[in-house]
Amino acid sequence: MATPTRGALHRLLERAHSPDTANQIFTEKIQHREQFLRPASPGREERAERAANGGSAATTTSAAAASLAAAAAANTAAELAAAGASGHNGRDARRRNRRIKQEQRQNRAKTLKPKPLSSRQRREIEAREGKEGKGVGKGKRKAQKVLYSTFVPLHRLWLGYIREVLSPQELRTGGASAAAKLTAADFHGALVEVTRSACVGRVGTRGIVLRDTRFVFEIVTAANEVKMVPKDGSFFRVEIPIEEEDGGGKAVDGSTEPATAAPAPAAHTPTLVIEILGSQFMHRAADRAGRKFKQHFYKEL
Repeated sequence: MATPTRGALHRLLERAHSPDTANQIFTEKIQHREQFLRPASPGREERAERAANGGSAATTTSAAAASLAAAAAANTAAELAAAGASGHNGRDARRRNRRIKQEQRQNRAKTLKPKPLSSRQRREIEAREGKEGKGVGKGKRKAQKVLYSTFVPLHRLWLGYIREVLSPQELRTGGASAAAKLTAADFHGALVEVTRSACVGRVGTRGIVLRDTRFVFEIVTAANEVKMVPKDGSFFRVEIPIEEEDGGGKAVDGSTEPATAAPAPAAHTPTLVIEILGSQFMHRAADRAGRKFKQHFYKEL
């Protein structure tokens, strides 16, 4: 390769440096630059001796490397063979883990859930209980029937509770404040009557509320029947007598009522009548206690 002329190099260096600096760089870095060369090649005898020694060493090294590779391959093959024989490769390991987990689940289910009785065992137990109690078992099943008279005291308790929730002025006039308190009140034990419903057969159903769930009112009627009335599409009427009763079951006017019947307000007794829109009352009693309801326009009304 031809050496570049001094003028061309100077022009390139002077673009970035001053003339003195360009001359110094040209002298030190280009004109008198050190050139490193490898040592002189060895002689013919030395090269032959080195080749002989290197060949034997290379032969020894290649033989050792081949023996090590053969040993490693043998060890790997032995490990794979042992793993295949014992079933510990990837597929068998996954199958074994699945089988172990399935056995653990079955054992846990057996310990938690007792074994169901067979038909023969159930018949033997029923026969033994019938002999020991002489028909007491059937009587117990009859005694478990829900009776309307059982929940009449609960209704009287609810009347006292709702009179404490509402002030005397709200009991007589109602209003927005009374409506806000009634929406947050608990209706377990209230005497409700279905006035409107999407199902005509439910209209006129009257009873005491046993359960106030999110979607239904579970009530017991005077005929000792438990009915579940959906809130959606139904209107409920609740009557609250303003006058309280004394401990003996007598009203303020002195009239007496049987203990097995819910207190029905007399014709001359002032009563607060409220209508519950079931579709907007679809909340549990515990959820309504901390919920704020807003007034909206409802097409059902």
